[in-house]
Amino acid sequence: DIFLEYINKYKLDKNYCLIISVNHNEISKYLSICNAGIIFRENHILNWVSRPTKILEYKSVNLKIIHNNTIEYLVNN
Repeated sequence: DIFLEYINKYKLDKNYCLIISVNHNEISKYLSICNAGIIFRENHILNWVSRPTKILEYKSVNLKIIHNNTIEYLVNN
């Protein structure tokens, strides 16, 4: 519901948005058709030093990662 709220709030074209839930073993298949992955975290020391699994999932299918500069690994790599 929160994703739909943002899609409506920012008037995103629903033809380009797909919100689904898939089994973990199918994630790579779906990510591989995406243009980019998104990781937004709070500006906190624990997030700065973290290495979220989502980064590895995105990198495994060569996705560009859009982020808010709160994870050191993404800022410096």
